[in-house]
Amino acid sequence: MAKRLFAAILFSLVLTSAFAQTKGHNLTFKVKGIKDNYVRLAFYLGDKQYVEDSARADANGVVNFKGDAALEPGIYILAYTKTNKYFELLVNENEQEFTLETDTVEPIKRMKVKNSNDNRLFYEYLNFVNGKQDLVKPYQDKFKTFKATNKDSAEVYRKKLAQIDKEVKEYKMRIMATEPKSFLATIFSASWEPEIPDNPNPKDSTFAYRYYKGHFWDKFPFADKRVIRTPVLQSKIRQYLDKLTPQTPDSINLSVSLVGDKSEANKDVFHFVVNYMTNYYETSKTMGFDAVFVHLAKRYYLTGKADWVDSTQRANIKERVIIWEPILIGKPALELTLPDTTGKEIKLSTVKGDFTILFFWDPTCGHCKKEAPKLVDLYKRAKSLGVEVYGIASGGTMEDWKKEIRTFGMNWINVYDDLGYRKYYDVQTTPMIYLLDKGKIIRAKKLDSPQLNDFLVKQYKLKIPPSTLPKTKDDDEHEGH
Repeated sequence: MAKRLFAAILFSLVLTSAFAQTKGHNLTFKVKGIKDNYVRLAFYLGDKQYVEDSARADANGVVNFKGDAALEPGIYILAYTKTNKYFELLVNENEQEFTLETDTVEPIKRMKVKNSNDNRLFYEYLNFVNGKQDLVKPYQDKFKTFKATNKDSAEVYRKKLAQIDKEVKEYKMRIMATEPKSFLATIFSASWEPEIPDNPNPKDSTFAYRYYKGHFWDKFPFADKRVIRTPVLQSKIRQYLDKLTPQTPDSINLSVSLVGDKSEANKDVFHFVVNYMTNYYETSKTMGFDAVFVHLAKRYYLTGKADWVDSTQRANIKERVIIWEPILIGKPALELTLPDTTGKEIKLSTVKGDFTILFFWDPTCGHCKKEAPKLVDLYKRAKSLGVEVYGIASGGTMEDWKKEIRTFGMNWINVYDDLGYRKYYDVQTTPMIYLLDKGKIIRAKKLDSPQLNDFLVKQYKLKIPPSTLPKTKDDDEHEGH
């Protein structure tokens, strides 16, 4: 399965990187309050955490992680209780032997760092921010209180909040200027967001959005592979693709291309970014996003740019593209010529109607027997509005097929596929529904009947009468989504 394939490709990055270096590591932690506790050292990879090593702290709360191979640079986690209380730390390529000492009551405030400039900078920053955070909450409360009753007082607290924000930004800029090679400076660069200037044209309501999106990646250190083992990279990708990009395949294709091309600055970052985006859209449940998978596969995998996949994996990706590309939303439906219950062959292209529903089903399929009454109900309510059904059965016997047609009252065009044409529509499980318009262009797919009903009403403004079928648990779950 492609889903498992891309998960395996991503995890291979973990394994390859972990054993890429031979220089050892020696990390010691002294944590008051974790006597004899089982402790785990973990790292980030995107929004996931993986355990690097585990050990038991001694009676004094001391635990050591030592190995012949160097740890890959990144943000690590020391989880030290059964309830997974933890603190974060930084591991850099040139700092693989250091000691952190603290306690479980206030691990950040009481942290003592030995032999690690990166962690010294990191904890100084965390304590600075925590001190500012203690002021932010009361200022926010005051601002909210006065906002509706006393604008002058509200303005005082707004300025105090703005001053705190300015001080935090200045702190980050100072680290980036004075400690440019530190891991903390890289994290700050990766987390940087553009400040929007005054709008030169007040009539342009899109200026702020366009400026922010256009400068979103200006300071991101794509050439620094340390960003892979932080939660920042994946978070930024999701913000850019989900929040700043219109949710249409064409728009998303432009955005994933921009991010993918920028990530080529480092081969490991490129590996992570392209594989992550491809897996995300290949497994997406959002209708139409399979087009983004096809785009990414053709741009990076089938061109050989994604050189981490072997010939077998590339062949599997190519096969998926060959199947999916002709049935993307907006493509003409592939022609089907199949026999009806009398043996007469019916061409899909000859079906009359403003809309044609392709209903792939199996007479022996339990889920199909649950879906069939709902589709029959929708057909009765929508037939007069120009909706037709081309029901394509496969599986079971011809007798089973004809029996179920009578049982459910499927008074639409019924054909039987005993040659396996369903594979051209990627029908791996049944039931499956496609919606075609008058020109037999694919407009929606892989919907159930309630979703199809909603789509026709909302997208095409069809005035379909309400269903009279009793609601089921599945219907309630559908409405919840």
